[in-house]
Amino acid sequence: MSQVISNQTSYTLRTRALFH
Repeated sequence: MSQVISNQTSYTLRTRALFH
């Protein structure tokens, strides 16, 4: 479960970087 949360966090950070 922790891995899934970590993966989601990374995805969110990447999306934010793209939107920046």
